Amino acid sequence: MQSPAPSTAERHPSGLFLLFFAEMWERFSFYGMRALLVFYMIKGFMKTDDSRAYAIYGAYGALVYATPYLGGMISDRLLGARISVIWGGLLMAAGHLLLTVEQEWAFFGALGLLICGNGFFKPNISTMVGALYPAGSTKREAGFTLFYMGINLGAALAPLVCGYIGETYGYHYGFGLATVGMLTGLATFVAPAGLARSMILLAVAGLLGTMIWGARNNTLQLLLNAPVALALLAAGAVSFVRLADGGVPVHVGRPPREGVKGPLLLTVVLTLVAVPFFALLTSREAWVTWLMNAVGILAFGSILWGAMRAERVERDRLVVVLVLCFFSMLFWAFFEQGGSSVNNFTDRNVSRVIDGTPVVAGQAYDRVPVTQEFLAHDVA
Repeated sequence: MQSPAPSTAERHPSGLFLLFFAEMWERFSFYGMRALLVFYMIKGFMKTDDSRAYAIYGAYGALVYATPYLGGMISDRLLGARISVIWGGLLMAAGHLLLTVEQEWAFFGALGLLICGNGFFKPNISTMVGALYPAGSTKREAGFTLFYMGINLGAALAPLVCGYIGETYGYHYGFGLATVGMLTGLATFVAPAGLARSMILLAVAGLLGTMIWGARNNTLQLLLNAPVALALLAAGAVSFVRLADGGVPVHVGRPPREGVKGPLLLTVVLTLVAVPFFALLTSREAWVTWLMNAVGILAFGSILWGAMRAERVERDRLVVVLVLCFFSMLFWAFFEQGGSSVNNFTDRNVSRVIDGTPVVAGQAYDRVPVTQEFLAHDVA
């Protein structure tokens, strides 16, 4: 006997699958840019040394993790999560596009746009996921797990697609593809559910086609890409089916009060002031070190002060928060090597010769003197 279909109450909200793809595309653009950023500074137009590139990358990363605190407060008090996500997505798309301009002012301006955009986008789309579920729902935790799979899927696709395009055809094409990814995610977010379903299918087909085309002459690379491609195909199919029930409800992410035009205009003006400020900070990375140390001391002190004044149960919980924060910092310090030192180590020390294909001068790291003896040694 066939089991009955699950009721609506037992299923995840259909809006979850729209937010899944919007976040997947945002992470695709974010990690696609990150895969190329250090290479762009060292091997691209800036020609920096390693220490300078790592310092800029670290300053950018620190500010990217700091601004969601501000973006979350602005959303909660003024704009609401939905408008904040749209504004953040537009800023990030502009930042990825500006990276294609080979000028230092454009480079640091792009980082400023990305820092501000991430501050608006990242915390608020997650808030909308939680708002999809009623208070006390037992499925909310599982919903966040599914949402996080979208983050992981976008992060896995980014180096396979943006990284390949950027290293093979030029960094501008890689950053351009990140721009397209961000705009696609934003369009999916604002589109009606019916149109979003079609956009998801087209986007999945485009990504799969790019992955297959990029590995067309390399069977091993095609096999390595297959698990990610299958995950993308499954996510697209499930989302297409579930979005037939509708998208994100209108009440989710709406502003906290009526009359949002004034706060939105104020936010836009303040953001346009903040972008050059963050651009300046990333170009003077030592300033970021002092700023983050000061903020860290203040944050740590405020938690300790709150713990001393709190009741016993709350105080114990704050102590747990501090312990988790310490180990979380260690994790992220190692994790962020994936966009800096690990990239350079792989580029310079890992042999990527497959099936005996000879290395040519254009494939070698451009700071190593390319000689016939060097090529012969590398092939051997």
